[in-house]
Amino acid sequence: MTATEWLQERKTNLELMEWLVGILPQDLPEELRVQLRVIGASPDTLKEAYAKIVGIDWALNEFNVIVPKLPSAAQQDLKLSDRLAVGSVLDAEFSGTVIRLPNDRGLALVLCSGAFGMIGNAAELICLAAAINLQEMIVNAGSSTFKIPNVWIMRWARWFRLNLARMRMSPSPLKYVAWNVPHLVKRYCELGVSDTPDAVRLYGPIPLPMNPRRYGHPLEAGSYLSAYGRRFLILHECAHVVLRHLCEDDLDAAAILEREFKADRWAFENLLFIHDSDIEKAASLLGAWVVLTALMWIEDFEPSESGSHPSARQRLERLDEFVDASDSMTDSIRQLVRGSLKEFLSLSKLMWASSEEMRKLLSGTPNALMNCIELCSRNRSPKVFRDQFPRWLLQGAPVKLCKAFADASTAVKKELLKMDPTPELELKRQMIQWALDAAARSNSKRLADFVEGIGFYSSR
Repeated sequence: MTATEWLQERKTNLELMEWLVGILPQDLPEELRVQLRVIGASPDTLKEAYAKIVGIDWALNEFNVIVPKLPSAAQQDLKLSDRLAVGSVLDAEFSGTVIRLPNDRGLALVLCSGAFGMIGNAAELICLAAAINLQEMIVNAGSSTFKIPNVWIMRWARWFRLNLARMRMSPSPLKYVAWNVPHLVKRYCELGVSDTPDAVRLYGPIPLPMNPRRYGHPLEAGSYLSAYGRRFLILHECAHVVLRHLCEDDLDAAAILEREFKADRWAFENLLFIHDSDIEKAASLLGAWVVLTALMWIEDFEPSESGSHPSARQRLERLDEFVDASDSMTDSIRQLVRGSLKEFLSLSKLMWASSEEMRKLLSGTPNALMNCIELCSRNRSPKVFRDQFPRWLLQGAPVKLCKAFADASTAVKKELLKMDPTPELELKRQMIQWALDAAARSNSKRLADFVEGIGFYSSR
């Protein structure tokens, strides 16, 4: 099996189409139709729309854009072939990975949709609370990098709309978004899902480029910052290939951590290399910062999430050292990066501090899935569960979500055995059965294993 074939099999095993199609409303929202027409799709059914969206491999597309900008030696090492495959899969792991296939059959560079969502949500929350001048800097950089028109009338409209949006964030932009951070992190750590925060969902989805409503949209800066973050994530994995890290065996823990630091540094250097203007180079390093800051939030909630990588705080310290000492940037870039990082660092600390009360409140609650089931049964509103559950599945069905669902199913079964059925208990049973029925009809190997292995997941 070649690397390309291995990656395609991995994608197929994680496919969720039949399950999602089975539980989503069948009428396509007009706004989704408009967005799909922009990318050249005019689907008639939900299944066609979903197939088109899933068919867009964001990691491969971005890889193909940035690799030709790298130094020629790196381009040669990263040339796609049957021995090197790159792509995204429907899963929720935050960090990407490079898989060395058995029998020296090649490498597969794999990134997950969950990382895409988590980075995007973190970037959008931070930018919603950021000062307008910082948002404008990121947007101006992103417009240049991604070739989006940015003439004076668009910049004027952006300034006016951003001011208007900030005035409506009560009691302040910081407090408006801060309470969303614990919810975002708790759901990721407990369920392995990246759920759009309420503060972001209120404004989304952001219109596509060339739509007049995009300029000054509250999520505009966050969309560009997350795009730079994804570039850092991809370049970090590319570094493992270029630096031949997969050829190193039997390393001790310290050597493994140092290897990750080297991959980060290579990514930092090449973020500067592939971007042209000072403002783009600065914004690209802010993208790396937002990836590591989101990871720091996750590790603060669940320290084991760092896995084989150094802690996010250590990696952020190395980013600071790079900015201070790197020969790859001019003094003007260094000054711009330092000033922007100082503002963002202060903002992220204030957001975390302001969310302390919400973190304490959430610490004593069940996981989000069980909490949703309980609230929907109590309020007699199963439609809310049927709306929320598919949102969690859009970026994959991670093991954590499967386990949480298995635990919920087992708990409801025990309740049914212990007591006479009540309307609330019957609603719980119906909601769980609704999701299981759709999963049983799915073409996903993971979901088939999940349906058959409820006992396996609930015992772990």
